[in-house]
Order: sequence, then structure tokens, then C-alpha cells
Amino acid sequence: GVVSTGSQKHFYFETQSAVAELAEGGGVFVRSSTQDVNRVQTAVAKVLGLASHKVVVRQKRAGGGYGGKISRCLTTACAAAVGTKKFGVPVKVVNDRISDMAIVGGREPMIIEYDVGFSDDGSLSAVKFKINVDGGGVVDASVDSLQMALGWSDSAYNVANFEATTQLYKTNTSVNTSCRAPGVAQSCFVYEEVLTRIGRELGMKAHEVQRLNLYKEGDVSPNGDTLKEVRIGSCWEKLWIEAEVEKKMAEAEAFNRGSRLRKRGVAISPVKYGVSGAGYKQMLQMSVYAEDGSVRISHSGCEIGQGIDTKVGQVVALKLGIDMSAIEFGESGSDLQPNTTCTGGSATSEVCCSAAIDACKKLLASLEGYEGDDFASRVKAADADNVCLQFVGWSAPASELSFQYYVWVAACVVVELDLLLGETVVLSADIQYDCGNQLNAFVDVGQIEGAFIMGLGYWLTERVTVDDGDGKLLTNGTWEYKPPMALDIPVEMNVRLLTDSPNSLEGNVLRSKATGEPPLIASSACFFAVRDAILQGYQGFGRGDDEQAWSLSAPATVDARGDALQGLYDSESDFYKVE
Repeated sequence: GVVSTGSQKHFYFETQSAVAELAEGGGVFVRSSTQDVNRVQTAVAKVLGLASHKVVVRQKRAGGGYGGKISRCLTTACAAAVGTKKFGVPVKVVNDRISDMAIVGGREPMIIEYDVGFSDDGSLSAVKFKINVDGGGVVDASVDSLQMALGWSDSAYNVANFEATTQLYKTNTSVNTSCRAPGVAQSCFVYEEVLTRIGRELGMKAHEVQRLNLYKEGDVSPNGDTLKEVRIGSCWEKLWIEAEVEKKMAEAEAFNRGSRLRKRGVAISPVKYGVSGAGYKQMLQMSVYAEDGSVRISHSGCEIGQGIDTKVGQVVALKLGIDMSAIEFGESGSDLQPNTTCTGGSATSEVCCSAAIDACKKLLASLEGYEGDDFASRVKAADADNVCLQFVGWSAPASELSFQYYVWVAACVVVELDLLLGETVVLSADIQYDCGNQLNAFVDVGQIEGAFIMGLGYWLTERVTVDDGDGKLLTNGTWEYKPPMALDIPVEMNVRLLTDSPNSLEGNVLRSKATGEPPLIASSACFFAVRDAILQGYQGFGRGDDEQAWSLSAPATVDARGDALQGLYDSESDFYKVE
């Protein structure tokens, strides 16, 4: 079969923006809304023909990023820098929303071909994917997205024979780039589609086929990693019990029997998401003040709303035995943390926390032998002895594994569909998440909720369309492009963190796990719950397992739902019968 997935815009709160001004010695100072200050430094230096040390780029925080400010921020930063160099005055460049959507690009559309072999009981024997990726007019980060689509394509399922290949295509559309869980959202979605269709073929429930094929402890992934601490079974069972999934399914069936024009659907999505800090380089600078023992830190991670400052600060407070109020956060800067890597891929917070631990170890080693009633008195004693109280922490993990550890997730979604209008209400979303020993439960739950809602938008509301002739973006503003709003999000949303599940695998930081991207993958349950409701509609009007219902494509926007419901309205349907 063949499955297509659409694009998605980042739709961060703050569009691409930068401010530049002249610096002493013929240099330039740039403040950029970015996920990578060092990449901006390199680009500006090349555009202006300056040495790197003549360009300083700083970032305190950005109003969202989601991958869209890794490389696509370079245009505004360089434009501001050229302007200030040319006219000798500070220059600020801020994209309006429509221009930003047209310039920046978004998630890559994909067409994924699949072949699958399975037994009569639903067990998989072979799966083959051909992943075709639309990179747009210029190759930006689409190669990375393609590689991620490939590397994560086995999803949460074990199969003896698995093969996935990719092909990148150039089209006459705007450049595409990294977007939260790039490539992974699409390839894992297709696996769920495959299992759902196996259930259709065998007369089984989709969740029965899913549960049967989940990874187990000791299984070997297509990447060659032997899986350890496999918790997808635990997540599934916890979800099933605590979210009362069986009861939800029974209530949906009862509702559907009693409702003619509104139907409910239920779906579950399990997730295996690989995380690795290998290849990251992150730095933390720490200054300790002898007067009162207060601490100022700045690290190379870019704060883009993911709470990285909070997590890093908590680690420093824990290791030094001080209160968070004694810690102040500085900026990320190319002059402060040179040669570091971008913020992205879910692992940056943990690698920065690892750099913080390294700095704390160096500080504590310098304080050895100095006595005092508390941290501040020990610092004052060390300063009196002329000990340097500035430290640099560094973390650049290496690994021979494809992934250092995996995040496991299971989500259940219930929707209600109006068969006349195609309108949908997401009644509930329950998420069971393996977060290890979370660094900060409030931050982590917020990330889980946010990523899930961003995924809900991808699957249900956000359709990107371009002109068939010249490839020009048509959905370039909120009048045409529809991120989820107040009435689109779940009426009830529950996030449960797996308990007693510390991460003891390679790369863990204080036994925690990442939360930035894995929840977005679980949100595909929204799409499959909508299609289940459509199927219930056809069955309720005597159409059985109608092919029209299975034609629903992603994103399942209201017009796509209407198209999938068209078969209800023809002369062969019982839709017009008066009861």
C-alpha cells in the first residue's frame, strides 16, 4: 500500500527575528531568536567577510523553535547584520507571520510505500518501507529528517524481517526543514496504519494486533541494538488499567448504538523513541561570588520554552546543596560557549545538565579542605586563600550504540464525530509516559502535553497546501492555516508518569529521560480514533467496512473527514431512512 503525510508549519509564538549593532574593532553584535548561536555566528561572519571572533551572537530566550530556528534563523540574522554594517546604525529584522510561514518551510511531506507479511493471528513476519521525502526547492535539513525517518521507522514493534529505504526529492516548493520529531512522526504513523489494516484484513481490533507485536526485553532492533529496560508493555498495561481503556471502548460502543448522527472512535498509539546525546557538545560557565556564595551560570543550550534553564539550575542546586534562589542565569553566546552544537533532538537539556555536573565537580574539588557552616562560608574561605571561583563544565558524550536509551509511551484517545458536519471533539487523551526519574515533573508534564497537542494539530487541523503550478504556499496565515485552538484540544487530558522506572542505561543524567519529541509520536492516536468514528458511522448505516471510510488521509481536517464520509450520502446508504 501507499500512505501520504502532509507538511506542518512550526507556528512558534515569536517569528524569526534578530537585532544587530556595530561592535568595537569593526565587529558586529547580534541578538538572534535561534536554536544555535554558533551557527548564526558562522553565517554572519561569512556574509560580512569577518573572522569569527569579530562576531558575537547572544540569545537569552526564544519564543519557541521546534526545529525551525536551527538553520532558518540565519536569513534574518544575516539581513540585520548586513544592514547595520552598511548604515552604521542598529538594525532589527522581524518577520511578519505570513512572510515567516512562506520563508521558513516546515515538516517534510512524505509518501511511504509499504509491503507487509503477517500470520493469521496478526503476528508480523516481514515489513518493508520505501520512504519518499519532499525536501522542497533547496536541501536544508531534509537529509537529517530522512535519516531520522529511517532510524526510528521500526516504531514500537518487533518483526523478524524489516527493511526501510529512503529517497529525497527536489520540488518547486519552499525549502523544508526540521520540525519537532522530524521524519519520525511520519514513519511511525505509517507503521500504525499498517497494523490497523492488518486488523481489518483479519477481522481483529487494531489494539489486538498492536499488543501482539510490541517489543519485549532483549529483542534486537533493526539498528542492531539489544533493547534493555523495555517498558512499552508496562506503559500499555498501566494505560489500559488506569485510563480504563476497556471501559472507554465499551462506552463508545454503547454510545454508537444509541446515536444515529454522532459516532465515537477510540485508538491507542504505542511509542519507542530512541534518544542519544552522542554528537552533542555542550558547555556551562559558572561564576561563584565570595561575598554571599551566590552563583551565576550560563550554558550553551538555547532556552526555547522547554525549561532547560530550570533543569540546569536544579541540577546545580542539588549538587552544590544551595537554594535555587541563589542561582542566576546568564545568556547563551558564541563568545561564552564557542564551538558547541545546536539545541534540538530532545537531548540538549540532559547534555547541558551533564556539563553542569562537570562544573560542580570542579567547584567542589576546589573547595575541599575549606570548612564552614554552609556553602557560602566555604566559598568565602576559599576566596581568602586566592582560589579561582570560575569554572567551565563540558559534556560531549560518545556512544557505539544507535541510541543510548529509549523513551516508551502509550496513549489512548477518544473522539466524537458529527457525521453531518465532519466536526470532531477530542473527548479524552490519556498518556502513560516513561520519564525515568524526572528532573522536574512540572516541566516534563508540560512538555508532554505541548508535544501531544502539536501532534494533534498535525493529524487533525493543520493542512499545508501549495499552488499546483508554481509551488507557492497558499496556507500562509491563520485565515487558511489552522493550528489547534481551545475547542480542538482534548476535553480531558491525563498524563501519567511511569513510577519506579529509573533510567540506568548509558547517557542517563540523574536517571532521567527526555520529553521534547516522543509525545508527538503518540498523538497519531487522534487520527486513528477519528477514522474509527468514521467506520462506526458507515457500519451504523449498513455500509459495513466501506472503502470510502478508509480513504481518510492525514491530516484528517474537517474537509478530509467530509470527503471520507461522502459514501454515507449516496443512494445505497441507509442514511436517509426515516426511523
